[in-house]
Amino acid sequence: HWQPVMPLCLGQSDVIEAVPRWGHASAVHGHCIYLLGGYGGGGAHARRGDVLVYDTHRRTWEALDVEGVAPSPRMGHTAACIGDGYVVLIGGRTSPVDALEDVWILDIEARSWTQLHPSVDSNTTSGAPGSHSSFPGRYRHSAVSVPPPQAVSGTATGAAPTAAAGAATTTCSRRHSLNGWRVVVFGGRNGDAVLGDMWVLSRDPWVSGSASLASGWRWQQVARAAGPGIDMPSPRKSHAACWVPASTDPPSAAAAAATTAATAGRMYVHGGTCGYGLHFDDTFYLDLDSYTWYRCEPRHDSGGGINGGTAAAVHPPACFSHTLSRWGPLLLLVGGYPTDHHRQLCVLDTRSHSWANLDTVMQTEPAVTAAVTPAGSGGATATSPPPFPVDFVPIRHCAEVLGDTLYVM
Repeated sequence: HWQPVMPLCLGQSDVIEAVPRWGHASAVHGHCIYLLGGYGGGGAHARRGDVLVYDTHRRTWEALDVEGVAPSPRMGHTAACIGDGYVVLIGGRTSPVDALEDVWILDIEARSWTQLHPSVDSNTTSGAPGSHSSFPGRYRHSAVSVPPPQAVSGTATGAAPTAAAGAATTTCSRRHSLNGWRVVVFGGRNGDAVLGDMWVLSRDPWVSGSASLASGWRWQQVARAAGPGIDMPSPRKSHAACWVPASTDPPSAAAAAATTAATAGRMYVHGGTCGYGLHFDDTFYLDLDSYTWYRCEPRHDSGGGINGGTAAAVHPPACFSHTLSRWGPLLLLVGGYPTDHHRQLCVLDTRSHSWANLDTVMQTEPAVTAAVTPAGSGGATATSPPPFPVDFVPIRHCAEVLGDTLYVM
């Protein structure tokens, strides 16, 4: 069931007015969800450049006070958490014809933004010459963060500093945690066209932990390759994407050989649109070791998989401006347009590629409030949010899974 969360904003009465927005981006670090930019807010709606933090333990919102120069207000951008507490922000738009190509990284611990100026690899991932000398600006694209294999397996990416090592050593270790991470960007649009290209942002492994946070970043265009006899996603925007680790079972016997030795996992892409009235219901996954695309042919669940066999088999909806969130081997599809599937939770089992529909109900009573008073609130007065709307229609929203809870914002 859906339950309205009624968090409190302690000492920041203007924050709750800033929460309602769309076209924003989110990222998770620890038990907190970071909300970046978007369009909305209190009073006259506008593009925003702020960072809001939702603490899932305390159930409170807080505006993050960030030092230094920050990204310009925008919408339609993406955010991805990498390393030990860093969030990468990519692209977006300031108007329908002004697609941004800039890249920023937020150091959550230092509460500071750094603009990155990645170089562009002259060759694609296949070794062929690239077709671009710079990363093309875009908005309404997707971006997923891909951890290095040792991070997935639980092996530390850098030696943990001792307390006596000092703040400088801690900073070096945290920056070293960025080694091996990738951010994979697909699709979107600019002022001229809907895009179908793919790019990978990474940091060169030779960069030392003591180097500037802005050092060593590069873009590389991904050569488009499809599996034997299987096609790849067409150009699209407002689609949904999600990373799935390689620990899940191979999706099909046909692709088992390609995924047996996989260590980086897969990126799933569903839906999207390429223009008014043209939206997709197809699903693809990208092998992140070989950068090879495979189409997910719907193999409907006849009752033996999801939810103990009680779910009815469905075809995935044709929609855009929705989200895909991973809960174990399952991908949870929420919202989007058209809205005729909003009362159900569409679920893809990545082990079998079977879709199922779960009926949901709305709990209208706002039973969830702030659990505890955050430390350092100084006894500030708690400001309650307005009543939760009964009509739950998420479009161009954000969704994150923490534990066994799916949060939609």
